[in-house]
Parts: sequence; structure tokens; C-alpha cells
Amino acid sequence: MGTGIIIQLLASNFPYPAQWLRTIGYIFWILDICLFCFFTAMSAARTVMFPKVALAMLDDLQQTCYLGAVPIAWETIGTGLVIFYSSHEPAVYVAQIFFWIAVVMTLLVTCGGVYALYQRQGQHKLDEVNGAWLLLFIPMIVAAAFGSNLANAVSLKNGSAVLVVSYLMLSLGIGCSFLVLGIYLWRLMASRLPPQATIVSTFVPVGPPSMAAYAFVNLSVALARNITLGFFTFNQSWEPAATEATRAAVAEMIMWVGVLGALFLLGFATFFLIEAVAAVATKVPKTFNIGLWSFVFPVGVYANAFCRLSILLRNEGMKGWAATCVMFTVLLWLMCALLTTYKAVLRGKLFFAPGLQGWVEEEELKKVSERKGQPKEDTLDAVQSKSGRGMTRRHPRNDGSYEPGAVNDRLPGGAA
Repeated sequence: MGTGIIIQLLASNFPYPAQWLRTIGYIFWILDICLFCFFTAMSAARTVMFPKVALAMLDDLQQTCYLGAVPIAWETIGTGLVIFYSSHEPAVYVAQIFFWIAVVMTLLVTCGGVYALYQRQGQHKLDEVNGAWLLLFIPMIVAAAFGSNLANAVSLKNGSAVLVVSYLMLSLGIGCSFLVLGIYLWRLMASRLPPQATIVSTFVPVGPPSMAAYAFVNLSVALARNITLGFFTFNQSWEPAATEATRAAVAEMIMWVGVLGALFLLGFATFFLIEAVAAVATKVPKTFNIGLWSFVFPVGVYANAFCRLSILLRNEGMKGWAATCVMFTVLLWLMCALLTTYKAVLRGKLFFAPGLQGWVEEEELKKVSERKGQPKEDTLDAVQSKSGRGMTRRHPRNDGSYEPGAVNDRLPGGAA
């Protein structure tokens, strides 16, 4: 997600365009594809090797919400295809396939994820509400933004279908996101800020209104284009055809509606951005964890919306602010990328699978029970009696390492 938004910032919407920025954006697009393929392969291997654990993801609130990152990453790849190859007809055809696959993926993740929240999982408490909940609905807004870019590259007939679906996805994404944002704001008032280790999640609410602002103004531009070319008119058979001047006036009005709507949404985004900055300044994270990537995408889509508006309005002040936000986003990406490489590759203490560790330890407990020829419940009682704990799972720290007391330290005889 964070890598994907850099593509648009550098290659498409930067207010001071340059060919070398577009080249860097293309490199980020290739990197985005490689990262998506790598993590997709790893996830597929995990599902094949541990199918029960993969299914158990739907029973965990955080894991369910993070499924929304999959269609978002897919949509950023499709957007890059439009940005770099819109002049090639085969590439545009492939981009259309990407879009419809993205729509299906988004609906499955959003509708299925929400259903899992109240059907498979237990009762949720107010203090459990956090920015990750929005990841179930942000893919719909990103899909609308993808469609807004695609609609300008396809034929008018295909573009009308893309526009209709994109507007539907945008309305659904905005509506659901604002419902969650209201609950989230009340959670902050009632239960205070999130813990220091997850304080960066306060930036996630910046994402939905920012991406919605970009999608809204871009869809307005695409719709205005179709009206100007005479494809979208509401004349009845007995009415005279709309003149070119009428179509131009209507298109201009729709573009201004898009601009004003985008500014309205960016006002909400700015409020949550200020609150997030204040929250992080109050509780500065002491160690790096994978959650710090929550910085990049929300700030990136905020910058992206300002870039698009600054270009349309031709305002130098907005262009300067947009360029500053872009540079800040790139610096955040570089910081997170370097620290991720250091802690994940060099130290191996960043990634962990909460459900997998518990499943592995249950299997180890089963093997010990079979070897001792006693029921698993009796072995579990012995383990709990020896360890003084009421559980056999290790507790992951924020950096991906585990607290002392692994299962092989607590099983009878130190068995692994």
C-alpha cells in the first residue's frame, strides 16, 4: 500500500513534474509488483501448510481487518498500469481486467470481513476499536480511485460502466468509513489514546477522506470528459439534442462540484491528520514495529489529493504544500523500508504470526501427550502446574520477538 501510493505521487500527480520523477515512480511500480507477488506466494504457502490457521484468521479481529490490504495493493498495481501504459491498447485492456477483479476482491473482503466480525467473532468492546477497522472499507474507495484513472483511458462505452461502478464503490466506501470514524472518535473520547506501541494507527483515519477526495475530483473530471464528448446526455427523443455549449457548461459545473466536494473531504482528513500528529507527539514509539507503516499510506493519499487539486486550481500555495507532503511521504517510506530491512532481514525480529504460534504449540503438546500415553488434558494440567501459567501460548512483543517462556521451556522434560 505504501509503495503503491508513491507511484502516483511521483509519476502522475506531482505538481512539478519531471521525467526523472516518472522514472523513479516506474521503479517503485516494479518494486510494488515484486512485493505483492512475494507476499502473495508466502501467504499461499502458509495457507497450504497450515489451513486451520488460515481459516482461524477470520476469528481474529485484527487479522480480518488487515485482509483489506490485499485488494488495495492489487489496485495500486492496476493504477500504475494505467499511468505508464495508457497509450497502449493491450495494456488498457489488461487494466480493465485488473479493475473488475479488484471490484470482486473488494466486495468479498469488505462484505465477508464485516460478516465475520459479527458472526464468527465474539462481542467486541469499545476500546478495541482502532484505525485497522477502516481497512475493510478503504479498498472500496481505492477501487473508485482506480476506476477514475481508468475511465479517462478507455473508450466512452466502457468508461461509462467503469464510472457507474466507481461512483457506487465510492459512495459505499465513504458511507461505511464515516460510520466507523464516528465510533472511533467516540472510542478516543471514552477510552483515551491507543497504547504507545500502536499509536501510529491514529494516522489510518486520515486515509479514507483523503482517498475519497482524490477519487471524487478525478471521477468528476472523467464524467465531465464524457459529457463534453456528447456521450452522457439526458435528452428524450422529442427534445432537441444538447448543444456543444450546453454540454461544456454542464461539464464545467460537474468539475467544480468535484473540486468543492474534494475540499470538503480534505477538511475532515486535515482534522484527523492534526489529531494524529498530536497523538504521536504525545506518545512517541520507542521501538520500530511493522505497524509504523501506517504512517505512509494515509499521509501519501492526503498528499495525492492535494497534488490533484493544486494542479486543477493552478494555485502555487497549494502546489508548495502538496510537494512538501510528497517529500515527507517519501522520507517516511525510506525510513520504514530501511528499518524493516534491518529488523526483518538482518535481525529476524519483526514479523510474527499470532495464530500460527498457538497452533504449533498445540501440536507439540499433542505429541508429548501421545509419547507419555496420557490424555492431552492431563499433560496440559502438568504444564500449567509447572509453569504457573493458565495458557501454553507465547506472547509476541511489538518488535516481533516473544516473551520468555516458550513451550519447550515449559513442557515436561523440556520436550520440543
